[in-house]
Amino acid sequence: MNDRRRFLKRSAALAGLPLFSNAMQSALAAGPFADYRALVCVFLYGGSDSHNVVIPTAASEWSAYVAKRGGLAQPSASVIPLSPLNAGGRTYATHPAMPKVAALFNTDRKLAFVGNVGVLLQPTTLAQYNAKSVPLPPQLFSHSDMQSHWQSGEPALPFSTGWGGRMADLLYTSNGGSALPLCVSVSGSNQFMVAGQPDAAPYQVSPNGPIKIRAWRDWDTNNANPQKVYTDRIVVPRFNKLEDEYSEIVARSMATEVAVTAALAPIGSFRADFPGTGTDAQTNPTITNPLSNQMRMVARLIAARATFGVKRQVFFVSLGGFDTHGDQLVLEPKLLGLLDGALDALYRKTVALGVASSVTTFTASDFGRTYTFNGSGSDHGWGGHHIVVGGSVVGGRLYGTFPVAGLSGGALTLIDPANSASLDVGQGRLLPTVATDVYASTLAQWMGITQAGELASVLPHVGSFGTNSLGFLG
Repeated sequence: MNDRRRFLKRSAALAGLPLFSNAMQSALAAGPFADYRALVCVFLYGGSDSHNVVIPTAASEWSAYVAKRGGLAQPSASVIPLSPLNAGGRTYATHPAMPKVAALFNTDRKLAFVGNVGVLLQPTTLAQYNAKSVPLPPQLFSHSDMQSHWQSGEPALPFSTGWGGRMADLLYTSNGGSALPLCVSVSGSNQFMVAGQPDAAPYQVSPNGPIKIRAWRDWDTNNANPQKVYTDRIVVPRFNKLEDEYSEIVARSMATEVAVTAALAPIGSFRADFPGTGTDAQTNPTITNPLSNQMRMVARLIAARATFGVKRQVFFVSLGGFDTHGDQLVLEPKLLGLLDGALDALYRKTVALGVASSVTTFTASDFGRTYTFNGSGSDHGWGGHHIVVGGSVVGGRLYGTFPVAGLSGGALTLIDPANSASLDVGQGRLLPTVATDVYASTLAQWMGITQAGELASVLPHVGSFGTNSLGFLG
C-alpha cells in the first residue's frame, strides 16, 4: 500500500470516530517507547471453575468448602498449600494438578491470583442486583454474550471493537513500520483484538507457523508459476471497492507471511521447552498440550522481536473445554494440568530469553462457575478468580476479593471479607467485586497507556469503579 493510500485510510478510519481530535491526541500520546513489553491473553473458553484453583483452608472455611462443593471438593491431603505474603491470617491451597503454578506463586513469587473478577457496568451490591436498581451487563450467564463482554470491554453496547484492539489503536505507531502487526492471535479470530484503525488490525498464525495463502494449483504448466500468477492478480487495481479492500487484505497477509517465515527460520522450534509439543506429542494425541503449543509460537515470535523491530505486542491464546456441567471430576484435572504446564513453560522460556520482566500473561474466561455441585459438575456463574504471571508481577500475593465461606443454618454464605456483605446471587454465583475494567486497566497501564483519556478510550467504564489499578504489576 503506498503512503498516500495508507494516510487516506487512516484518516477515514479516524474521521468515523467521535471526538476526532481527542482520538488523534490519544494516538499520539501512547509512546514512543524505549523498552519492549508484551501481553499474553489466555482465554479459558466455557467458563473456568476457579473455586478449586484458590481454595480456603482455614478450619471453618474448609468445612463449608467440603459441604457445599460436594463431589467437587478436593481431598485435603492432595491440595497444594499456597503461602501468600498478604493473606491476613487466612490460609489457602490450590488444585493438585497445578504444582508449577504453586511454585511460581510460593517460590518464584512471579505469579499472583486476582479474586472475584467479573463483568460489571458499575459497582453493584447484592441488594441492587436483586432490585435491578442499577444497570447490569446484558444476558448474564450466557456463554457468547459474556465472552463478548470480557473481550470487548464495552458490555453496554453491541460489539464493535475489543479492548486489546483499542490498545493496538493507541500503540501500533510505536512499532514503526514493522512487518508484524502489534496484535497476533495463535487461536483464530476473536473479539479481543478487533481494532478500530486498519493499520492496527490483528494477524493470525497457527501454533506451527504463519498461515500460508497459496494458489489452488501447485503445478507448473507451460512454464507458468501459479503462485506468481495468483499474486499478480491479487494486486491488480479494481474499481469495485469491496474487491479492492479484499485484495489489499490478502496481499498484506501474503507479505506478512513471507516476513514472519523468514524471521522465525533461525529461531528454532522450542519444542523441548514446552510440554506436550515434542516428537511424542506429534505422534500421540493423548499427551498433546494445545495451549502449550500456542505458547511455543508466542515465545518464538517474542524471540524474533528484534528482527521485527517491535516495542509492543499483544498475543491471544486459548484453551477450551471449561463448560463443565458434567464430567468435571474427569475434565478439571486435565484442563488445569494443561494450563499449569503452559503457563510455567512460557514464563521459564521468557527467563531464558532475558525478557521475563517484559512479558505478562493473564487469564480470562466467560465467567466463573457455581460454588455448588450439580451432581456431576458446576453451572454458569459470574465472578471468578484469575492468574497473572510474569517477571514484573508483584507476585506471591492475592488481589481482589476471595470470599469467606461459611455455614449458617445449613445454608451456604459467601461473604466479602472487606465489609461482610453477601456476594451470593444464587447457587454460589459470585457477584463480582473486581470489575473486568479494573483488571484490564492494570494491564493496559503497564503497556504504557497511562493518560486518563487513553484509558477511557480503551475501557469506557473504568472511571466508574473508584480505582483503575489493582497494583499487581510493578
